[in-house]
Amino acid sequence: AGGTTVCGVLVSAMVTGVVVDKVRSKLDGFRKGRTAVQEWNHTVVIGWTDRSLGLVLELARAHESRGGTVIVVLTDLPKVQVESEFQLSLGAGGAANLCGSRVIFRSGQPEQISALQSVSVPTARVVVLMSLGDDSQKADARTLRIIVAMTVVGMQPDAHIVAEVRDKEMDTAIMFTGGKRLETIHCNEMNAHVSLSAVKQPGVTPAFEEIIGFEGDEFYTRVWPETEGMLFGQLNDHFPRAIPIGVRLASSSEVVLCPPMDYVMCPNDALIVLCEDLKQYTYVASPPKSAMVSAGNIPHFRAPEAKRDRLLVCGWGESLKRLLRMLSIVFDPGTEVHLVNRVPLDQRAARMTEFDFEDGDLDNIELFHIFGNPSKWYTLRTLDIASFSVVLVVSDENEIADAMLSDAQNLASILLLRNKAEIVESKKRSRDRKKLRRTSKSFSVIEKFGEEGLRHAPPAPRISGLCGGFLYALGLGCKTAKSNVRSRINRTDTETRDSIVKALQESFVKQHIFVEILDTQTQELIEAHPYMSSACRFLVSNKLISKVLAMVAEDRTVNRVLENLLTGNTQMALSPAEMYVAKDERVSFFVVAKRAKRLRHIVLGYQHKENHKWTSINPKDKASSRNWNNSNFVVLRRVEEDIANRRLEISKRRMSVAEERLAKLEALEQAQALEQGRPLSPSKVTFHGAVGGEAANGAANGAANGSASQRPVAGLTVEVPQAQAVSLDFLPAQPLGF
Repeated sequence: AGGTTVCGVLVSAMVTGVVVDKVRSKLDGFRKGRTAVQEWNHTVVIGWTDRSLGLVLELARAHESRGGTVIVVLTDLPKVQVESEFQLSLGAGGAANLCGSRVIFRSGQPEQISALQSVSVPTARVVVLMSLGDDSQKADARTLRIIVAMTVVGMQPDAHIVAEVRDKEMDTAIMFTGGKRLETIHCNEMNAHVSLSAVKQPGVTPAFEEIIGFEGDEFYTRVWPETEGMLFGQLNDHFPRAIPIGVRLASSSEVVLCPPMDYVMCPNDALIVLCEDLKQYTYVASPPKSAMVSAGNIPHFRAPEAKRDRLLVCGWGESLKRLLRMLSIVFDPGTEVHLVNRVPLDQRAARMTEFDFEDGDLDNIELFHIFGNPSKWYTLRTLDIASFSVVLVVSDENEIADAMLSDAQNLASILLLRNKAEIVESKKRSRDRKKLRRTSKSFSVIEKFGEEGLRHAPPAPRISGLCGGFLYALGLGCKTAKSNVRSRINRTDTETRDSIVKALQESFVKQHIFVEILDTQTQELIEAHPYMSSACRFLVSNKLISKVLAMVAEDRTVNRVLENLLTGNTQMALSPAEMYVAKDERVSFFVVAKRAKRLRHIVLGYQHKENHKWTSINPKDKASSRNWNNSNFVVLRRVEEDIANRRLEISKRRMSVAEERLAKLEALEQAQALEQGRPLSPSKVTFHGAVGGEAANGAANGAANGSASQRPVAGLTVEVPQAQAVSLDFLPAQPLGF
């Protein structure tokens, strides 16, 4: 009996140990994120990077009206570490920021089929694939392997994949592997385009951020049978709470933004609109009277003359190649671009060669290379900061892997740049104040004007009267105002003086400084700082790309809409109110939109000229009349006439340069043949017509005899057999682009 009891105890202990081990293994697997997820029609995010947090929050915000969704994140990092980081990043709002959605984390290698099955990829609605790794080529190669593994696992028929691609040259292979269900987002290309829009028109960036993401207005695509047979220009009246911006053609599924206003809507054509919510806009058969207004006459607008720009670019990143190429296309010839970074000057040629620029890519810009660390004072103190109209600080390739370190370096750069500008401004202000005191005794006006910085006062050579006299006191006015400068200023009352100072202050030319921020928490911290928030504007790359990934995950058409916006066929730009509205004229937003249609412009909203942060997209008060003197309009416009023609000119120039170089090389070969006494090869000679004469014959004979005094020189024309000649004015050595 005793032996039986001992055996029973041993067996019971063994069974208990096995059960405990199994339970412990299950708990350990659950803690490490290795258990399978049983979900259907959920969203899978593969990879945890600096952009993943923003992506998850945007996806949750997109499903807020539906009570939330399930988001499963697969990462090769430990689950406990990622969950802790995620909970810490949510902040005080906690789960409320998820808008009812659930986020599940699982750990595993995304290239493995078992890991993909553990997050239920076969039953997922959409899979978002983040770019993993610091090196762009290795990251895209890993993306390709993951897509191959997902192809093996299989997905639902209507499911799609959104992949982040960093090297556009890998796009063809990735698209071939993923097939029709794959949508690729070129993050570097997008960063370059947004940076370009910020350089060309600083106010475009806040407007672009307003339409990206699920806060405020976004893009929606829907087929409206009621619009069949209508003109596109008439649709604005029938959708008063939305702004029609384009059409997805039923015949080819092609997305056309800003189509001709006389385009006739065909059956099953999908209308693309910009509105706040899909449920908040509908077709109105009888447009309201406020929308059925007469456009009136468009005022005569004379565009300002283009000026030569000087740009300063701090940092050397992956998007620099595309940024330089697009700067050459958009900006006028002679634009100077100064590059300040830590790439040694003796390595710049090799690095520029890696960019694989073709002849004509950089024809419109002049590159100036400066070696140094843009976040150090000893580098920036030698630069004439005041001479640059735009300063762009991009994330350097050395710190891009660490978002916090990259942001810290960029912030140090803008603080030093602003400090340098303030020192120069202070010296200039002191000189101008002394100059004013020698020419006028009106110290109250002088002190007010001096406090804001006199260095930006605009020249007005032909202004007469009170303003002309005051400007002449600055050395900027005309001679006719000299005699009554002091008498008129001294007789001016306080109100008039304040109006003069205010007018001069409003005309100041402010230098635009843009900085690329990778971490959204850094942006929130800087925006709360009173000095740093006014020192520059921000390009939040990670936040922007996270929003784009989320929008494409919810609607694949958005990817083609963004491609149209960013590839040059259609452009979002700022147009001055004077282009559509006369000065002091009071009209409604509907009237402005109708006038813009005549120019094939689509007005999306408006923006204050001085405060770019205040941007209204798809305004709700479209029927109210107001004064637009201090506003710019955010418009969509076709740029084929501008950008496409410029690209065509560059393409033709490349062909002519290539042909000319080939001709000169052949001419050089013929000259060497003459020197060495070898027979000429007529088939390789570029003929420019027959040339006779003893001078030409003598030169040819002297060259053939090897006489040093009679060797071919630049500009010499030599007679060759068959009474045809070749010019020897060889092309000078071509620079490497800098």
